[in-house]
Amino acid sequence: MNESIGETRREYWERHIVEWRNSGLSQAQYCRENHLNYQLFCKWKKRSKKRNLDSRITHSLIPVQIKPGIGSSVNLWIRDRYRLELRSDCDLQIVANLLQLLESR
Repeated sequence: MNESIGETRREYWERHIVEWRNSGLSQAQYCRENHLNYQLFCKWKKRSKKRNLDSRITHSLIPVQIKPGIGSSVNLWIRDRYRLELRSDCDLQIVANLLQLLESR
């Protein structure tokens, strides 16, 4: 583990948890690419939930514009449980209905 000077273990792992959530990668893939021990990552992720790290990460909707093109897509993570891959030609009303349904859970 290559911690920065002044960075505690907790800060180190919480930083990686936040970076993983924003990466769009699976936990295992993120750990491989960042040379992290997967079991330790899972342990610290579980600890972070107990300390309510999730409440410090804002979950808000931001407007995005998807320009048509071959292979254009956007990945959307919702509550660390759902991942939507939206293509540029998707029906936005269906997406809105789905988001409303997931938000109500």
